[in-house]
Amino acid sequence: PVITNTSAVSFDFRFSAYGTNYVAEVDTDTGSSSDNSHVVINGAVAMAGGLPMSEAGEVPASIGGLPDELWDNWDSLGITEDGDWLVTGDTDAATDQDEFLLVNGEIVLREGGDVDGMTLSGGIERAFLGESGDWAAVWDVELTEGTVEALILNGTVVLMEGMPVDIDGDLVADPGTMINDFTGIAALAVADRTPGGGLKILTTADIELPDGRLD
Repeated sequence: PVITNTSAVSFDFRFSAYGTNYVAEVDTDTGSSSDNSHVVINGAVAMAGGLPMSEAGEVPASIGGLPDELWDNWDSLGITEDGDWLVTGDTDAATDQDEFLLVNGEIVLREGGDVDGMTLSGGIERAFLGESGDWAAVWDVELTEGTVEALILNGTVVLMEGMPVDIDGDLVADPGTMINDFTGIAALAVADRTPGGGLKILTTADIELPDGRLD
């Protein structure tokens, strides 16, 4: 298909740290708005399971697709200097299964699926791919008492609403503190790995303090 400039470039496009690679959502001149959107990496439509990531295109079963499932839209994007890449978005599956998180052409998490024994629910609020290939996402999970936001790192829940946090820097969660909400439009980042394998995540949140204040 011919790439056109009939619509604005999505703000979700991303470059790798030194600009070697890029990933973007691009519209092409297909004659229809129902199949004109594609994930593009370095000027070519991204391939997953041997098929292009194009709106209304097949989601291959080999990468975690459901029977007769088709790509629908894209949200967060990410790419590294090494060529690792991330895409979140929706397919045309049922509304309780359609949200996905894909890394390097494989669906690693899906709405309605399981993470640490909890069910993923609703849309991903934001996601980020770090230069070391580590990824994080803020996504709702279902608990017995209700649905809460969770911060997920490489497929593991590391923090949830209702959990206490460390506010004095001693690496121990402080009594009387609690995460009330993960906030910010794009306030999520994963740092590079340290030589010893350490990793830091940056995010913003509303935190309840021992005296009842919010920070």
